[in-house]
Amino acid sequence: MGATKKEPRRRAESEERSSGEDMSDKGELTKVTKKSKKNKHKKKTKEKRKKTGFLDLPGELRNMIYEEALVQPKTIEITADGPGEPALLQVNKEIREQARAMYYKSNKFSFFVRNAKGAAFTPFVKQASEFLDLETKPFGFRMAGKASFKNLIKWVKAHQHQGGIMPIFEAPETTYEAVMAAALKMVQPLSHLPWKVQKQVLLAFYDGLKGTDSEWVKEYDRVGQWDEFLYLSGQSP
Repeated sequence: MGATKKEPRRRAESEERSSGEDMSDKGELTKVTKKSKKNKHKKKTKEKRKKTGFLDLPGELRNMIYEEALVQPKTIEITADGPGEPALLQVNKEIREQARAMYYKSNKFSFFVRNAKGAAFTPFVKQASEFLDLETKPFGFRMAGKASFKNLIKWVKAHQHQGGIMPIFEAPETTYEAVMAAALKMVQPLSHLPWKVQKQVLLAFYDGLKGTDSEWVKEYDRVGQWDEFLYLSGQSP
């Protein structure tokens, strides 16, 4: 009878021990789970740090990089074929907005004009005019090729109505420069009038050049091909 009374106690003690072991096991599992969450959080933090890009750098440091990449010690010569804006300004909108002003304000530019095709520089001039006062910052011009009055008319039109730019020859040294200066001076006071009126003035000026030895009319017969010139140049009324 005494033995049978002790057996339930032993069973209860063994059950308590087993339940205690289970609890400790659960406690260990809980601790492991917390550690794994902390490790995941650390990994995410490291990933965020790795994704820091150029635009996250301090402004002063970015400006130093912009200056090194965009500002040239020599004058940048622009031709009808380029160069266009530097590749850095094409990376994204933010960099373009931050660095364009430095590119145009800190560099010196000149134009290499062939065959009087100055109208081709109008897009560049429009971009530069967003940051520069074109009257106070003059551009240099280098001329080459033939004297094409057809292209000169287009150039004057770009200057008068499309935001283009032309050189100002205060004291022309050659007949080439003299004709360009005269053409511009003729139409400048007429800027308030329609282009059609200004064009007729330029064509009358060319008609007067036909009787001279000017290089501006060498590409056409001075006697009988005026109508052909009007057709070819697209200036026919």
